[in-house]
Amino acid sequence: MTLKKGFLHRGVGFKETSNLRRVGGIIAGLLTAVFFYLLLTTTSGMLRLMTFSPPDLWWELRPEELRFYNLFFAGLASILGQSVCFVIWFDRNRRFNKGSRLTMISAVHDQRLLLWFFIHWFFSLGLMYWSFFGVPLSHGYFTFSFYDEYKYLFVFFLVVLFMQSWTAFRRYFAKQGVKWFSISILGIVSVSLALSRINVITNTELTEFVHNNLLFDQPNFDLPGSAFSKRVYPRNNRARIYVTLENEFAKSRKYGLFVNEGLVDEVNFISELIRFKARFHEAEYGLLEALLYIDGRVDMGYVEKLKWQLASVGITKVNYMVMPEERSYDVRYYQNFGIPARLPNSGMYGSPMPHFSCTSLKPGYAGIIATADDVMLSFEGSTQKFADINWKNWIYQNPDAPLILCKESQVKYRDYIETLGTLWYAVDELRDEYAKEMFNESFSWLYGEEENAVRKKYPFRFADIPIE
Repeated sequence: MTLKKGFLHRGVGFKETSNLRRVGGIIAGLLTAVFFYLLLTTTSGMLRLMTFSPPDLWWELRPEELRFYNLFFAGLASILGQSVCFVIWFDRNRRFNKGSRLTMISAVHDQRLLLWFFIHWFFSLGLMYWSFFGVPLSHGYFTFSFYDEYKYLFVFFLVVLFMQSWTAFRRYFAKQGVKWFSISILGIVSVSLALSRINVITNTELTEFVHNNLLFDQPNFDLPGSAFSKRVYPRNNRARIYVTLENEFAKSRKYGLFVNEGLVDEVNFISELIRFKARFHEAEYGLLEALLYIDGRVDMGYVEKLKWQLASVGITKVNYMVMPEERSYDVRYYQNFGIPARLPNSGMYGSPMPHFSCTSLKPGYAGIIATADDVMLSFEGSTQKFADINWKNWIYQNPDAPLILCKESQVKYRDYIETLGTLWYAVDELRDEYAKEMFNESFSWLYGEEENAVRKKYPFRFADIPIE
């Protein structure tokens, strides 16, 4: 009997694997890759959809971002499918001699253990990332993106996982390691590209459905910008009130009025406010607030009517929701920023809207007259354009002068917010500088007597009244 060349160092190859194992391994690997890819994309999509709460935004990926993550999930699923192939082909294959069998069992175990350890770590990291940046109402997912900052890290993950899955096996494929390694790369890339085209959760219909339920995503909604704003988180004691121009939610109306995401007729607005107030105990009435999301093109006459109706039912704390002019992140991150204000108590609902005269002001008062054409300042007998004044210096020189804003009903809401934001910004800068000078801290970090001392130095004495 003639002995074959190299019989003492016989390599391990597919010749020692039965056809049943070969075909079964390929089928099982493909099914595993498809299932795991669908699991990853579905889990990712569901976690992002959990951030959607109308009319808030949701964690929507950009098209290029979605394609990249789909390709990464497909690559990870394909490598896992290859791992299943290796298990079926080489784990306890009786056609191998005893030494090769034990060696291949060890190699299969090592690559499988490392792969599943990575998957466990990756899932844990993903859930931790979602808990920090994906919690609804925080919109932190607009502040940090792995795709923008660390996209190549995901490519590195796939390369390392693929290489370690072949590290042990390449030594046992006599003279054919490079060939099977190349075939494996071609197979992984082909399956990954094919799988990445499957889009289960974030399809066109779902995206359109979500967009149609987002007031902020409507092209005709224009939240006004402001130089000053504070973060305001929606809570159950804060009524969310939206005023939009005519849109598909409010057809055949000059303005669309929404209370807590529901369209409301103007005649029923007070009734809706009373129902909202009835949800709370009498001791909590003083804590009730309103978040006013108002299109910048709405007339102030309409806004003043809403403010009077709010005050007439006892809701005097409001926040004018704005878009900060200085932004570091995606514009969609800034929908929960506003300017705090307190409305004068108008008495019980049903009483007539009060009117004031802005033609004559007491000595020492500064009158800001806002018309549809311009905004002017009248103070101590002189008149100046509002935009020409350095308001930080003006308030520094006149810290105790009350500011009375008198505005016509035709003034647009965005102009009102611009005026109010400019005044607040000047006061906030002066308070911050004084706090750092006196207490070596920013004003926002002060509390108690220190905070009161800064407020006393630079009070914000402001009132706005409508004029006809």
